Amino acid sequence: MSFLKENTLFDLNQLALHLWTNLLQPLPGQAEVKDSSVVTIPCPTEERPFLQTKKNSPDRNDKVYSKTSTITDPVMGTEMTCTDRSPSPSAPTSVHELRPGDIKVVAAVGDSLTAGNGVGAKTDNLLLVINEYRGLSWSIGGDANITTVTTLPNILKEFNPSLTGFSEGVGKQDSPEAFLNQAVAGAKSGDVVKQVRILVDKMKNDMVPRAFVNLVELLSIIPLRDLHKDASLGCPSWFVKLVCPCVLKANDGSAELQKVKDFNRAYQQAMRELIDSGRYDTHDDFTVVLQPFFREVFLPRLEDGRPDRSYFSPDCFHLSQKAHTLMARALWNNMLEPVGNKTFTQDFTTSIDLQCPSKILPFFRTAANSNYTFSGPRPTAPPPTNWGSDFSCVNTAPSDSVPTSVHRLRPGDLKVVAALGDSVTAGFGAKAKNLLQLRTEYRGVSWSIGGDKTLETVSTLPNILRKFNPEIRGMSKGTGKRQTGFNMAVSGAKAS
Repeated sequence: MSFLKENTLFDLNQLALHLWTNLLQPLPGQAEVKDSSVVTIPCPTEERPFLQTKKNSPDRNDKVYSKTSTITDPVMGTEMTCTDRSPSPSAPTSVHELRPGDIKVVAAVGDSLTAGNGVGAKTDNLLLVINEYRGLSWSIGGDANITTVTTLPNILKEFNPSLTGFSEGVGKQDSPEAFLNQAVAGAKSGDVVKQVRILVDKMKNDMVPRAFVNLVELLSIIPLRDLHKDASLGCPSWFVKLVCPCVLKANDGSAELQKVKDFNRAYQQAMRELIDSGRYDTHDDFTVVLQPFFREVFLPRLEDGRPDRSYFSPDCFHLSQKAHTLMARALWNNMLEPVGNKTFTQDFTTSIDLQCPSKILPFFRTAANSNYTFSGPRPTAPPPTNWGSDFSCVNTAPSDSVPTSVHRLRPGDLKVVAALGDSVTAGFGAKAKNLLQLRTEYRGVSWSIGGDKTLETVSTLPNILRKFNPEIRGMSKGTGKRQTGFNMAVSGAKAS
């Protein structure tokens, strides 16, 4: 038996209403479903009595790709003021001398942010968040042109109208219109390798001689919590708790919330250290540049101080086209800013105007053309040498005969050790050197049951007992969640 709160039942009712409404043939100019305390169920009409298909529906959702337009959408469109849009006089031989007009092919990998989930969804129609509006995606979309849709490719098309590789329309990564946008909704960092391999296969025929790679720093996720604290905004928090529970479920001021913040910052730091190692800047035909505009993003707010929901899709988690517009501008500007002096804070409530390439240095900025010196990896701390213990006991012999009472046990009489417990006994993060290693279970150094090495280097109860009985068994060794020896502890376990 399951129990749902009243407001959750209402959310589910609304979701059912959205589903029914989307099944019907839409009328031209049909308004989207709005949140309301009164559930109104629309009916088929004499004019449109059928369930919706692409063929029997109005053209309002069809893709529109216009080459030129004199009408600029004041919110989603962008004015291009750069006068010099010419490419290099001859094809550049170095990625450190790339002008915007030299770019011929664009491609992208990532998750739902790049796939464009919910970007074009109508207000409060939660079901449309599942749609991947790849043509509107900030970093790789190519629907229409810059006057109505602001994306990085549409900006680049102002410098090179023959640009290719961008995604169009709505669809999954394997749809023809996705082209070189191979982002997969729900993907994790480990999935990027597969996406890149698919891209390489698709680009083999394009003869791409050089590659300039943007690595966009991870978004700071915590500000999203404020959007779901204000009930007046009508955000479906129940949905976000399903798709990203770590953001909303933790209480303010809790250790769990602090852990989310620490992991977020640690991931950003790890990205910076990866690029600062200089490993991607050893040749003139390839470079990776960190674009940090997402590092510190301020949640847009209305004049009354409440979060501005218009920057978000109906789930209040993914971002709307309004936000994608500003992200595209911010990314473009980051690309023109020198390494070591890039904008890393962003207030989306203020205007973001497009910068133009410098007349003196008209290239996308890299470490090489910014005269940036890589700091290299942080020095590795010397391994600890004080985890062992001195042992001075002289009498280590067991009892003369096997004791018949637990009340007459000497240390040397113990033959087997075992343990139950939670993360403390599992050795959760016991030897972690950074936050990314925190989740590793170092069972071999667990205080009560670990048996790695010897007492001289690892102080645990079993290693002490081995001084009395070298044949003792049951201790755990190594790392991992698999219960080794008789260490049956499980991280997160409760008393019950």
